Amino acid sequence: MFSSLAGCFLRPAWLKPRNVGMGFVLALAISAFGGTDHAQAATACVPAAGDQPETGLQGDVPTSARMAPNGFQGFRCGMSKVGQNTLFNRGTYGATAIWGPCAYSSIRNPSDPTLPTTGVYVLDVSVPSQPTTGVLLRTPAMLQAYEGLRAQSGILLGSGQQLPDVDVYDVSQDCLHPDFKSTHVTPAYAGLHTVQDNHGGWLHYDGKTFYGVPFIGSNILQEPTRVDVHAIDFDDPAKPVDIINWNRLELPSEIRDKVASTANFHDVTTNFDGTRIYMALYGGAGFNPVGTCANGMMILDSTDIAKRRPHPVLKFVKWFSWCDQPTQAYGDGTSASAHTTQYVVHKNGKPYIITTDEGPALFQVNANGNCLQRTYSRLIDISDETNPKIVATWNPAVNDAATCAIGAADGQTYYPHYVGVNSKSAMTQVLYAAYWSGVRVVDFSEPEHPMEVAYYNSPRNPALTPVTASDHSAPPIPYDEANCFLYTGWTDNGLIILEISNPKYNPCLRKAATGGGIIAGSAPAGSDHDNDDRHGQNAGVEFSLNAKRVDNGFGHLEGSLELNDHTNRTLIHLSNLVSLGSVRNQCGTVKTGANALEFSAQGLFNGKVASFRVCVQDNGEWDGGPEHIALADEDGHHFLRELERIAPRFRDHQPHIRKASDQFYLTCTAGCSYTVGGAVNRGNIQVRQQ
Repeated sequence: MFSSLAGCFLRPAWLKPRNVGMGFVLALAISAFGGTDHAQAATACVPAAGDQPETGLQGDVPTSARMAPNGFQGFRCGMSKVGQNTLFNRGTYGATAIWGPCAYSSIRNPSDPTLPTTGVYVLDVSVPSQPTTGVLLRTPAMLQAYEGLRAQSGILLGSGQQLPDVDVYDVSQDCLHPDFKSTHVTPAYAGLHTVQDNHGGWLHYDGKTFYGVPFIGSNILQEPTRVDVHAIDFDDPAKPVDIINWNRLELPSEIRDKVASTANFHDVTTNFDGTRIYMALYGGAGFNPVGTCANGMMILDSTDIAKRRPHPVLKFVKWFSWCDQPTQAYGDGTSASAHTTQYVVHKNGKPYIITTDEGPALFQVNANGNCLQRTYSRLIDISDETNPKIVATWNPAVNDAATCAIGAADGQTYYPHYVGVNSKSAMTQVLYAAYWSGVRVVDFSEPEHPMEVAYYNSPRNPALTPVTASDHSAPPIPYDEANCFLYTGWTDNGLIILEISNPKYNPCLRKAATGGGIIAGSAPAGSDHDNDDRHGQNAGVEFSLNAKRVDNGFGHLEGSLELNDHTNRTLIHLSNLVSLGSVRNQCGTVKTGANALEFSAQGLFNGKVASFRVCVQDNGEWDGGPEHIALADEDGHHFLRELERIAPRFRDHQPHIRKASDQFYLTCTAGCSYTVGGAVNRGNIQVRQQ
């Protein structure tokens, strides 16, 4: 068997091209598709203060915008830049992975692998507004890792595009200094075509199984021993083991015959438990002639691999050709090649596959190419995996058949390429890296009615981007759920961290903070607290605060802060909140995370007008202790006695000590010079999602 990594095959007599006619069912299938076909012809993003909306079609960068003084200055609506690192202007951005306070940025097809900037940069993103380069990973695969750069369960993996190498690092202990474990070179097996390439790659969520998709060679009609997908066991990252090599010869004969004419699969993803893989078969007009139906999604049962059974086999589940469900907007789906697949579970509980297509819009950057390609992104319901259903399609207006010539005249490539999502287990948004259309955020809260709600197209990088051109974004977009940040890669601009600015589509903007307490300090002689030891610590800085958006986080900002610094005789009163969201700047001991919040506000500093930035971090309540009360002293008795006088119901409570103190930070940004911060030793801060 081919899956057992052995064997030599002659060209079977049954392997011959077949033309599959679909025209006679096209009209019927389009009629059956109904109203869920095409989403919209324009963005639904409403520009707000600070936005710089598009001046032409949705997704278009008109020549006029690129002829402005100093070149293209970017488009944005409903999104803002948090931070950026151009990676020494090395260009040819590859892909991005994130783990903890670290990001990893690769380079694709470097012009010179020996250059000191070639490889995967480790970036410290603990201060998201200032991503900082650290060590450079230069093991073989990391020299040109692309879509196979992944981080899961404390494992960082890079697969080399156009290389057989797969590198693995342990980042679970120190993500800033990855611990190299192994380079695995996928070998040739008896009679099998050498796996020379890992263009597409997927590391399962447990970090133990890697699927690589070679994008090289001919179809199985001409090369029956080619490899379509291979899997590697990384149960021990230092001792990887090849599990399986698979190609379409193992499919049922009637399916083999339908898909044999296409050379390559392009992408692969798995479900959460690893018992299914979903692969994009790159047919259509990518490499096959228009009209070829060997183009779509293959579903295989990978249970044997997930459960580490001996002699594993990938079992056929379903072949879903784009010709099986033609749509009004995309026709029979053969005008471009199935490019990427992403498994998600929607907030409604149903599993879906998100796909994109690639074809003439990439290969022919002119009116002919742009208008030949009609097929772009689909949302496919796989609740019944034997009967997948396209429930929606989406592309920007610049890719619509009726307006494609307008964008083509720009001489740039526009189409949704790779994707990310705001949550793989409760998806409501798809994040498209759409080449020269930039980053597009599409709301799929109602799966059959997608709606673009934000976009960002970066200004040109003067060091690399020609003055009459614009930059583009191509790789998958990791999403930091704890902080609601998008990690986007740009060919010239490097790594750009983005944030959606509308609280309706960004839950981190709907956080609320309340509380107060004391930050320890030395009280000045003669002060009211001079002889109040509070268990050995003089009162230094007392504060109380509340900050939120009203209407459950969807309305305007509201809040206040009072701070009394006894040591420095400073009084601060804030009442006018200006912004609120995840921590993005340097905030002393406050770290980024779902339990932290940053807001800016205006108010008074010792009676004078000033502006401030405030960060707080909630490190939890106590196990069984009084609600909303922090007993953070060594024994908590003093605070508990005060509480007992207020509420007798707490008299039977024992003190519960927090393992880590809440954190507070405040700095003056205009009108004064003042910074204070540290652990909240008496008191409590709560950060909650509204």
